[in-house]
Amino acid sequence: MKNLRSQGKSVVSLCAGEPDFNTPAGIKKATMDALNDNQTHYSSNRGYAGLRQKVAHLITRNKQRLIMIAIQEIIMTCGCSEAINNACLAFIDPG
Repeated sequence: MKNLRSQGKSVVSLCAGEPDFNTPAGIKKATMDALNDNQTHYSSNRGYAGLRQKVAHLITRNKQRLIMIAIQEIIMTCGCSEAINNACLAFIDPG
C-alpha cells in the first residue's frame, strides 16, 4: 500500500480500525466533554437512545414517506464489521 501511495496512486485502506487521518477537533472536544461529564459507562447494546432518535429524525426528514421509530428500528454498531455480521445473522438461515 505504501508503495502504491508513493507512486501517487489513491489507495483506500480496508485495514481494521486504523483511519488514515487525525481525529477532527470537534470529535476530540466532544470526547473530552463527555469524559468530564462522567459519561463513561456502557450504554445499551442498541446504542444511545438520543443518537438513535436523531438518526430517525434525519431519515424521516430526508425520506418523507419513511417514518422510523428509533427505539424499535435503529441500532448502532461499533463499526461496519459488526453491522455486516448483525445483518447476516438477522437475514441468513441455513439452506
